[in-house]
Amino acid sequence: MDKEEKDIADLISAVVNIDEDEVLKIVNDRLKEEDPKNIIEDLRIGIERMSEKFSMGGLSLSELAIGCKIFGTAMQNIDSLLKDRVPYLGKIVIGMVEGDTNDLGKNIVASLLRCAGFFVCDLGVDVPKEKFVEKVKELGPEILAISCHLDNSDFKIKKVVKSVEEEGLREKVKVMVGGKFVDEEWRKEVGADAYCKDAYEGVEVAKRFLTGR
Repeated sequence: MDKEEKDIADLISAVVNIDEDEVLKIVNDRLKEEDPKNIIEDLRIGIERMSEKFSMGGLSLSELAIGCKIFGTAMQNIDSLLKDRVPYLGKIVIGMVEGDTNDLGKNIVASLLRCAGFFVCDLGVDVPKEKFVEKVKELGPEILAISCHLDNSDFKIKKVVKSVEEEGLREKVKVMVGGKFVDEEWRKEVGADAYCKDAYEGVEVAKRFLTGR
């Protein structure tokens, strides 16, 4: 196993084992010489395996919560560094619809967008439609990214898009949608401009909207 493979394995293992000190040490060390996108991907794999361990009874709910908190701290460290490292492409407002509090996927999307050079206003979770509209008005972003991961909350994306339309803002902003219970058919139903099946596609679509490539 070479150094790169060891770094990857060590970070994934530290996430799965909920070792905060080791996770943050590895992340900070790798940030000095490595593309942040690689680190984000390894964190994603780690959190996925940690979730699998929980589903098999290998972790308690409180341990899972701690692991998610560690993941969030690591992503914040990455985001802090990116502010001064990448060129500016444009503004994106992103958030989870009202009632939805599962933000792991959204956090990965936000960090990857920052890696690509976007200013990202992350509204967080459980965001009412009024808050989305307020931020679009305030910041004038090129893109609005809306996500949901609950099967009973996907219709709330439609309410957000409709509210943006009613305020006369729809022609000024591209709308991207994603999440576990969202697909291309639902994208058409709500009138969004793009459906993104994962974080990496989301970044490519956002870049395409702004650069035409």
